[in-house]
Amino acid sequence: MKLWQRVLPFFLIALLACATAHAELDENTLMDGLACTVQPDTNGIDTVIRPDNQPYVAVCEDASHEMIVYVDFVEMPNLNGTFLRLTCSLVSGSMTDIDTLRIDASSGSWIFDTSREVSEYDDMYYEDYAALLGTDGMAMMKVLAKKDLPLTLTLEGDNDCITAALTLPSEDMKLLYDRFVSAGGMEQDFTLID
Repeated sequence: MKLWQRVLPFFLIALLACATAHAELDENTLMDGLACTVQPDTNGIDTVIRPDNQPYVAVCEDASHEMIVYVDFVEMPNLNGTFLRLTCSLVSGSMTDIDTLRIDASSGSWIFDTSREVSEYDDMYYEDYAALLGTDGMAMMKVLAKKDLPLTLTLEGDNDCITAALTLPSEDMKLLYDRFVSAGGMEQDFTLID
């Protein structure tokens, strides 16, 4: 048997191990002492870890819309990780067509793709637009953890644009950011959500 034939199986095993490896987040560090609710996400696969002091109420420019915002952790087995997520929950009399969330502050601007969950009840639409916070999102969280900043949230799509004002409490953002970093969250692979 030639040398390459003996080495090839070991090389393939090592390559496969590298391709499937991911950093483990320490959930004990993440949740230790955190007053939170743990619940399955609407997709039935992911798990949401939401601090009990939320939601935060945003003020929409258009009075026909109402918005609340959550910043929570979401464990996503299909992406091999637990990530921070910002969700804008919108209530309105008509369904919107949104695919992007832009967050503007005096110290920067961040743009995120969103996923959407919609339900309808009694001629009202309840829409959740969620953005997973990858590399840029963690940079934003670091900024928001330093001081309270007035934010402008803009949900945009091909035919709709909804703008709201909100200030996320810096002490809450610092708690979430610090817990995520301490639990090893920054060591995870963000390539699938960036």
